[in-house]
Amino acid sequence: MIVTLLIWSLVFLVSFSYGFFIIKLINNEEKLYPHISTPSSIIPVFFVGFIFCYVLASILTFFMPLGGFAFLIILIPALILLIKNAMIKQLLSSVKSGIEFINPLLLVAVTTILLIYTLWLTAGEVQNSDTYIYHAQSIHWIEKYPVITGLGNFFNRLAYNSGWFVQNALFSFSFLNDQSFHVLNGLIIFSVSLFFILEFLQAINKNEVGLVQVWGMLIIPIGLNTIGAQASAPSTDMPVAYLAWMAAYLCMQYQPNEKPLKPLFIVTGIIAFAFTIKISIAPLMLLPAIFFFTKLKAFNLRKVLFLVLWVAAIMVPWLMRNVFISGYAVYPSASTALPVEWRIPTELVEQDALGIRAFGFYERAPTEEVMSRQILDRLKFWYYNLTPRQKGIFLVSLFQPVILGALAIYPIIKKRVKPVLLIPLTIVTYYGAFLFWLFVSPNLRFGYVYLLFLFTMCLSAGIVLCFTLLKPSSKTIGYFGSIGVIVIISLFFVRSFNLNEFKMRFLLPLDYDHRSTQPCLINEGRTTILCAAEYGECGYHPFPCHAWGNEYVRMRSTQFSDGFYLDWPRDDP
Repeated sequence: MIVTLLIWSLVFLVSFSYGFFIIKLINNEEKLYPHISTPSSIIPVFFVGFIFCYVLASILTFFMPLGGFAFLIILIPALILLIKNAMIKQLLSSVKSGIEFINPLLLVAVTTILLIYTLWLTAGEVQNSDTYIYHAQSIHWIEKYPVITGLGNFFNRLAYNSGWFVQNALFSFSFLNDQSFHVLNGLIIFSVSLFFILEFLQAINKNEVGLVQVWGMLIIPIGLNTIGAQASAPSTDMPVAYLAWMAAYLCMQYQPNEKPLKPLFIVTGIIAFAFTIKISIAPLMLLPAIFFFTKLKAFNLRKVLFLVLWVAAIMVPWLMRNVFISGYAVYPSASTALPVEWRIPTELVEQDALGIRAFGFYERAPTEEVMSRQILDRLKFWYYNLTPRQKGIFLVSLFQPVILGALAIYPIIKKRVKPVLLIPLTIVTYYGAFLFWLFVSPNLRFGYVYLLFLFTMCLSAGIVLCFTLLKPSSKTIGYFGSIGVIVIISLFFVRSFNLNEFKMRFLLPLDYDHRSTQPCLINEGRTTILCAAEYGECGYHPFPCHAWGNEYVRMRSTQFSDGFYLDWPRDDP
């Protein structure tokens, strides 16, 4: 836990440095000051810099492995900017000003328990099977080699070019010892949750608590209880969910009198970055587009180009990595194939894409059997395999328009809710994304980003209605909301706490469990690697490890770094 906290602190300072510099440019463009106006505004600045670090790391992967030298290339400019712009001074000033109007006792209490619990989760045992199958190995390849041509031919799962693997490789500190620290999931949980807490406490002070602030506080315990266990692994579902919720909050809390470039820049960056992590988030690309068109008159050509360059900086290196790794601009979309010799055969890509869809409906049935059924039969079969809790969340999400509409009638009639256009537009966007997920591949891991948003939005609307009817004071809302979160997270911690495990986790996060392996051959029997002995699970060590082996794999030379291809009868020219 101690090492995890140190890594988080360094990642925050590096990211904040770059983010502060970029936000300063935006503020100069819109003649805004100060750069950090409230304690909660620190978090979006951090995320801008965090995403910029990913951009730099993605570019570096074409020239070098993400080891110690690459880290220094990113670290040194950040430190120079940090000192030159006196960022620490402004950061501390913002924190001090926040303490003056936020109840310090509540802030310290809720932040402390949140920090302890997320550190505890992050330092725990990796339980995600996909992490053992390919996540950890993907990161290991990025740490050891520059981008490898045709790496997806070595193992098709390595073609899932997630930006999250690049980011974890950058901040893994594997060059210091044999253990690679994949602790960024916990940092995302803590950062987004802290942002919601700060926003809530600030709103209490201003007597401006509304639907958005209540939702932000409610999503903290529900998100932790549902997907918080993924904090210990570099899995992709969890960060995508939290990033999407952060973007949703920024959209919904936007005020019409604000200048839009800065919030739209942040939202666009977060959603684009989330897309590079997991392409299943694609429907939410509509969110920044809707934001943009609602404020179209406020944007000139210069500002539009600013946004376009930001998106291009995030997306272009990711697209190029896709091409090098798999031969496709977006894997596993066969329609994005490019005529390169290392391209994974289209037949295999189509099978992979179809398998992902079938997996969403039922994990243990053959692809052909699942996809041969009518869509309603698939959904019926999927629904009956849900747990009662999962069914409850799903049904509330499915009927959310009816529930939310009914709960909103009274506050709207009484004019106790300010009509903010982006709130219903954001909710509609999420509901559309939810329906897309439901009919394409409704695996719960892929859909919790939508399900939990819609579910908690209904609960939040019910709570706001109670506020409207009972008219409690701002202090009462603040105390009950904060204490409620403290109690719930404390119960989570107590339930999972184990003294022996605490001793093991206190200094370092737990390393990957050893998985048994056995020798296997590739490259027509000329090259020996290791393959997983059972369940296709390799973990981080040994390296390189293949989940189950592939006799068709060929090396382009005697070196792994020169890439791979498949000796496969091509189905296309």
